[in-house]
Amino acid sequence: TEAVAKRVKEIKDMGFNIICLEVLYDSVFICPMPENGYFIHNPSLNGFDLLDAFVSECAKQGVELNAWLSVYRVSYSTSTYYNQSLAAKKPDWLCLSKSGADYVANEYGNGYFIDPSNTEAKEYLLSVYKYILENYKLDGLQLDYIRYPHQTGEYFGYNEGTRAAFKEIYEVDPINIAPGGEKWNEWIDFRCDFVTDFVKEIVTTAKEISPMTIVSCDIAPNLEESRKTHLQDAKKWLEEGIIEIGYPMAYGINVVPMYAGYTVDACGENGLAYIGVGDYGADVFAKQILESREEGADGVAFFSYSQYMAGNYSKQIASSLFSTPALSPSYNCKAAAKALIETLSSRLEMMTGLLPENEINMLLSEIALISDVLKTDALSQHSEDITELCEMLEKISDKKALSALESDIKLLEKTVKISRDDYREFISVTDESDISDISSDTSVSDSADSILPPWSIAVIAVILLISAGAVITVIKKKKA
Repeated sequence: TEAVAKRVKEIKDMGFNIICLEVLYDSVFICPMPENGYFIHNPSLNGFDLLDAFVSECAKQGVELNAWLSVYRVSYSTSTYYNQSLAAKKPDWLCLSKSGADYVANEYGNGYFIDPSNTEAKEYLLSVYKYILENYKLDGLQLDYIRYPHQTGEYFGYNEGTRAAFKEIYEVDPINIAPGGEKWNEWIDFRCDFVTDFVKEIVTTAKEISPMTIVSCDIAPNLEESRKTHLQDAKKWLEEGIIEIGYPMAYGINVVPMYAGYTVDACGENGLAYIGVGDYGADVFAKQILESREEGADGVAFFSYSQYMAGNYSKQIASSLFSTPALSPSYNCKAAAKALIETLSSRLEMMTGLLPENEINMLLSEIALISDVLKTDALSQHSEDITELCEMLEKISDKKALSALESDIKLLEKTVKISRDDYREFISVTDESDISDISSDTSVSDSADSILPPWSIAVIAVILLISAGAVITVIKKKKA
């Protein structure tokens, strides 16, 4: 527990406000599992409940905690506990390729995926997620590998049951359909629907158990192609508000502007876009943070903790782009909304010369009224008032002034929309004076160059994905 407390503090001090903790690691879970199931508790933890320790410490230190769950990919051949994995115990549940392979080969070994069309497997996975949600007070679920297997030159989803169900409707065995040929699009849609339906079931289950739980997904970054390549209709999930946060895995150099834009556009006003980036050096990461914010993203996520520490990123990032404490809009919606409203007020006060004085005063008056009632009332009680305020702000007369406010207005609208403060006790902020705008000392004049930059926001999600292996190593060393 002491090691976990130290780890959480370390991450918070580096400027991150959300931890995504890998709970299915090395083919086994980091918490105790029901005795009559197929998943087991990681033997190397010797009974220690790592998930519970993180839940406790994150709550104490005010850090948002998401359970990072690998959904369909349940094991890989090189894992320590493969023989005790779900894949080894239920090989008949595995997803088959057109050639009959039940794995995806890569540099990490053979990866094993559950067949998304298998009802029995789906019910078991759902029971596991229900168990976790009922026994641990999590802030969110982050669904990873929520897709079919993907491998160049190979196609997956050709289990007998799936083929038979498709043939019953379309009168053709999909194994005889050529890519791009007749009925190929129907075959894509047919398999996509299994994944989308399961996402909906997970969301429904999570909300029934704990309405405040935020459900997010790690998604293939090219939303225009992922339906065809990964049978993952993430664009639909975001556009329809099925999930609340999308994490596009924009791994690579010079790809963030394009991939961030896809997710931001799909989210619209329905959800949050947290851009996932990887280990390419601190200078590249700093550039990607700015690119993400310029594209209108709501946050950035770094994969992963071990790489962040090994690359000594914090030395550069914590003292610059992450130097200002920030509130996660998905964690404490009321405090986040208040911070955004205060930021909007501060910026309006600096716009003398850009906007008529009577227009500024009218908007400041509306903001003051809302700020006053939020001192005592729940955010949801005034969601309509805040929406009306945002609509007023979007109609201000000067385009340059609007561009300086636009990102904060959009994030405020989203924050109000995802608010769960009817269901949860407000999380206190130790010292709200510490939550300040990155460029609160920036002045605004008629020059377009001096308009507040789009990344100068007080509320943003900065997420660190932490592999359970990195924590288990600490725990094991401590026990030794």
